[in-house]
Amino acid sequence: MKKMTLLFVIILTGFSLAQTDAEMKAYMEYLTPGEAHEYLTHAVGEWDYLLKIWTDPGKEPIDNKGTAKSEMLLGGRFLQISHDGIAWGMPMQAIQLFGFDNFKRISGIMDGQYGHRIFTINRQV
Repeated sequence: MKKMTLLFVIILTGFSLAQTDAEMKAYMEYLTPGEAHEYLTHAVGEWDYLLKIWTDPGKEPIDNKGTAKSEMLLGGRFLQISHDGIAWGMPMQAIQLFGFDNFKRISGIMDGQYGHRIFTINRQV
């Protein structure tokens, strides 16, 4: 079984390397961060925020304060935002990821308060 798997990997590797120069150039352009990635850099930095949550119409909102630190990751392909604050009166930490693969937008959020892990891959860029 191990010999069969190794042979299969070698065959697939050979097919993947058999590309024309034009195909390789297009692939490299696809991998290179572009205009959408540049747009994400505008959020890089350290931020204080006030999040207002309205729980009922006509009532005053609940104020939730926090800080966020944003940085670009993986060669400028993804923006990571780390949140530390208060939500609904309880300590909250979360991480958001935003990025592009030059075809689709990829985003996600994970938090330590409720255990949310939500990731989306959507629409063509």
